[in-house]
Amino acid sequence: MKQFTKPKQVKVAPINYDNAILVIKFDDTNFDYSTALFESISGALEQMPSAGFEVVAVSPSGGSSYADQARDRASEVFSKIVEMGVPTERLSIASSTSNSAQAEEVHIYLKN
Repeated sequence: MKQFTKPKQVKVAPINYDNAILVIKFDDTNFDYSTALFESISGALEQMPSAGFEVVAVSPSGGSSYADQARDRASEVFSKIVEMGVPTERLSIASSTSNSAQAEEVHIYLKN
């Protein structure tokens, strides 16, 4: 499996649940999101073959350990998207916090 190197500086992204093509909530450690991720990315690429994606690590407010875990989850999702064949030039990674998040989340957005 390829190792993904985390960017040195992670930008902060606004949260918008309505515009995300997929929100993965890691409140269940046994949850396999691979199928949902594949379907979301494939569907977006069918409609827009040159689409880019932003992977956003979302952590509950109030703890750096949550932020670290969310970034690790986002890196994992980023790597899975690369394994699907999306070039890294069409991907970006960011982080944010949310008062409504109960556990780490990863949001995926289409980039223009």
